[in-house]
Amino acid sequence: MPHIFDVLHQDHERVALMLKQIENSADNEKDERASLVAIVRDELETHARFEEAEVYPAIQKALGEEEDLRHAVTEHSEALTILSALEDTATNGGEWKQYVKELEAAIQHHVDEEEHELFPQARDKLPETQAEHLSSSYENFKQEAQI
Repeated sequence: MPHIFDVLHQDHERVALMLKQIENSADNEKDERASLVAIVRDELETHARFEEAEVYPAIQKALGEEEDLRHAVTEHSEALTILSALEDTATNGGEWKQYVKELEAAIQHHVDEEEHELFPQARDKLPETQAEHLSSSYENFKQEAQI
């Protein structure tokens, strides 16, 4: 079973790729844009809910860390707020493209903090069996969410 932080990294890469596809799509590809944005929403919501419910509490217990975890939850909320604004904006204008760039920047910032600061610290302290159990739980969680 893969380590939970490797699985979360794969999610990060998948969402980044979809955001690039959205950014590079043409104004006349409204259906493709809408479909990709819906997939990104599903991915982000599922990812954030699991991190907040399972991963962050495990990290908090392993590290005794709270401030960085509260910050990460705030960043999840901010990304989902930007995503909502993106969904509510016409897909063929400058405002829509600006929201795509804001969303990419917000997610990249969050991913950088998790993958370069939080996850490496937690990987050293979180027991391997717990990390593998979290991976298994996450796969089940995604199946229930149909992601």
